Amino acid sequence: MQKHYFEAVLKAAKGKISGSNGAAALTGMHPNTLRSKLEKLGVTFKAVKPEL
Repeated sequence: MQKHYFEAVLKAAKGKISGSNGAAALTGMHPNTLRSKLEKLGVTFKAVKPEL
């Protein structure tokens, strides 16, 4: 379930992790913590295709 959530957040952030519009800001996490969590869950950036 977490994997699907983080994939959806990355899509909403258009694949961006850090910054004001990034996935970390949307989740309230530090960017490095989010990167670590994504790696642990096996979420790859190639799997996340942002909707343009």
